[in-house]
Amino acid sequence: MKMKSVGSKRRYYELLKDYIQQYQKQYDEEELEYLKKYFLSDCQEANSDILMQIYAKFEMLEQSENYYLGFAKMIGKKYGWDSHILEIGGGYYPIFSKYVDDFQRKNHACGTITTYDPSLVVSKLGNVRLHKKRFTSDLDVDAYDLLVGIMPCEASTLIVNKAIQAKKEFVVGMCGCTHSDFYLYQRCGSWLTFDQWVEYFYSLAQEQERDGFTVRMKLDNNFGFPYPIITSQKNR
Repeated sequence: MKMKSVGSKRRYYELLKDYIQQYQKQYDEEELEYLKKYFLSDCQEANSDILMQIYAKFEMLEQSENYYLGFAKMIGKKYGWDSHILEIGGGYYPIFSKYVDDFQRKNHACGTITTYDPSLVVSKLGNVRLHKKRFTSDLDVDAYDLLVGIMPCEASTLIVNKAIQAKKEFVVGMCGCTHSDFYLYQRCGSWLTFDQWVEYFYSLAQEQERDGFTVRMKLDNNFGFPYPIITSQKNR
């Protein structure tokens, strides 16, 4: 994150103070200490979703580094605002879903945005349909057109498998971790490197092409997202 002026920093710390006062009961003590310790820090530990979502909420990020806004704009352009979108793993403050809601309302669209995450700290956020619980494979996705995960970690394969099963379009912005399980370990004879994990995950996603979808992997973007983005779209 680009550093701001001293005056801006003072204002941002005031915003953080107000934010914590409003939502502190929804965080545990370790999380609150993390926010206070790493807010505006340049160290690697500060580049986490728990802080990046707050930076986006406070409008601290340039467009070139706000990947939540970048994903929202990309999805609107690619799938349209009339889509019924499900975000899986929205995080503490689901700023991506808020951006989608803002765009849908601005464009008078008939689409909706729903987000699931057991860590949600908000109980009301515009017209976003909030579910403070983990999304599981037994939940129904018939009401949605598009499944989205932005660095959803272990939910990545869940999103793709659910989309393939239900014949739904999806967007997954991968995280920087590998999420190979013991089955993959036995199959490959070792734990996967990140590049091997990306290759495996992309091949899993491409299975949807047999049902009339186009699956693509994007390795570069203009909104600062550092990992591969896998998308699927129905052939029309």
